Amino acid sequence: MATSMSIDLSFREDVLHAVAKVDMSKAPVDSFSFLLNIGLHIHKIICNGKAAKWEIIGERQRASFISFASEVCVSFSAPINNIELYYSGSIPTASWDDIALGKAKGAAGYNIISDKLRALSYHSVWYPEETSTKITENAVVLQGCSNYIVVNGIYDKKNDTWRYGGRNYPPYNIIAYRRNSVKLISNPYIDIYYLDDNNTEYVNRSAHYYKDVLEYYNGELYQKTNVPKCIMACLMPVLTEGGAYVEGNVLMVTTVLPKEEYELVQLNAHETAHYWCMGAPSNWEDWLNETFAEWSALMYALDRGNTKLFDFMLNRWDRLEIYKTFPPIKTEDGKRPDGVHHRGVILLYYVYLKHGKEAIRAILQTFVSLNTKNTDELLKYLHDKVDSTIPDMIRRGLILRDYALL
Repeated sequence: MATSMSIDLSFREDVLHAVAKVDMSKAPVDSFSFLLNIGLHIHKIICNGKAAKWEIIGERQRASFISFASEVCVSFSAPINNIELYYSGSIPTASWDDIALGKAKGAAGYNIISDKLRALSYHSVWYPEETSTKITENAVVLQGCSNYIVVNGIYDKKNDTWRYGGRNYPPYNIIAYRRNSVKLISNPYIDIYYLDDNNTEYVNRSAHYYKDVLEYYNGELYQKTNVPKCIMACLMPVLTEGGAYVEGNVLMVTTVLPKEEYELVQLNAHETAHYWCMGAPSNWEDWLNETFAEWSALMYALDRGNTKLFDFMLNRWDRLEIYKTFPPIKTEDGKRPDGVHHRGVILLYYVYLKHGKEAIRAILQTFVSLNTKNTDELLKYLHDKVDSTIPDMIRRGLILRDYALL
């Protein structure tokens, strides 16, 4: 049965105001629960047109890169056909490291409400997440944003609203640029939105590298497939530090576009690889998504004969040394490991040193081809179809701190 959620969203100064409307009329429920950022205030909850009670039963962080959220449980005297959640507030921006370490519990990697840019990250849990009833249809309707361009949105001139969603991806990454401030560089492969003319050179370079990397992955490293046109949203200069991530095959968000050539190549190569290197759970198994995206980028450097690029990407952040400071990949509590971008990369580097480039190619291609993406499935396939010594080496590496012992 279809359950839909539509969120009416507006901004007043630096505060977001939202009304989330959930229609469960086709499958009524006795109770309803969800997560919402701990910095947002719930004003009222209406069920079937009548006031309902709710209780905050705790708070938790679903993954290390996601904001802390309150667990909210709604109770009502009759089966719930529809529910309206009224809430508002501000979510501060903080570094990914501080969020992961719990130093900025309600913050997000970016949440910006300014004159030139309005950006809400779905990692900030600004919307009801992990609802007890699965949402199958979703949309966000932005009010009073006629002076803005909403990336991936559709403008309704009659109602002065932007509608975002209904395209087979969660519509909770909101990126809205003021019309008279935004710039756009476009080619058949990618559209890049940005704000600062001083970054035009780097935006053009990024478009070039994206095309080259995409052509390498799509048909050379991996089986050719239909990749939708990418949209990259740059948040600089409003933000001056941060990272990047991809939402499905649709939107690449980067807080800062690097000016150094190798850093720019690495950003495009890693994030583009997530079109293929994705699907493993976001718990400790996330090492697969991140390690294989980075090694796709490293294979790009190797296959292009660019050893300097390879060396730069491999040992950026002094990875060959600092990986030892992080706990083993397979965490005791099953959560996403600290250093997830480093440990797995160096583990596969040791596999590369022992087995060579073609072994890495086989590992990457095996992961991408799996129907169920997890470590056990990967190692089983490698054992049966590729080389039984490779999964043994990886399995030991999941629990070791120093890979020199492999």
